[in-house]
Amino acid sequence: MFKACTNPDIDDGAASPSNKQQNPHTMSPDSHNSSSSSSQVNSILGQMKDMVLHQSKRTMLKTDILFLEREIKSRKQKFGVDVYELMETLTLEDSNDAKEVEEQISQAFDQAKRDVWLAQEKILVKRRELMNMDGVVVGGGDHQGGMHHQSIDEEEDYGYET
Repeated sequence: MFKACTNPDIDDGAASPSNKQQNPHTMSPDSHNSSSSSSQVNSILGQMKDMVLHQSKRTMLKTDILFLEREIKSRKQKFGVDVYELMETLTLEDSNDAKEVEEQISQAFDQAKRDVWLAQEKILVKRRELMNMDGVVVGGGDHQGGMHHQSIDEEEDYGYET
């Protein structure tokens, strides 16, 4: 129905890029910065990814510490139940029974003490790992290499009882 306009002075926007010649001095500023801006975006995305990974590792360590602390509490409670049951069987009339029960209580305590110690050691390892992730220096803040190293007393609770 309509004939295309053949007037060369009117640009209908359908001209192919090969037919148009651009003066390099009149090119848009975006064409010069496109590779620079994409590398900046990639850099920012990489930093965000690293931050998310770092935070997820911190969260996992803190969760592990909480589970280990719960395990210690549970183990101590089990020890109390075990000792109570042993003491219930104790009869005051038979001194041989008393010595046997005393030995069993001692063994139960030694086992509970080992179990609690192992869990505490695991907690200590996880807390050290957490502090290393955050650049914590024991004994106070420190500025080394232009980077601030957080001390245990600053801002973050690593679960140490004071």
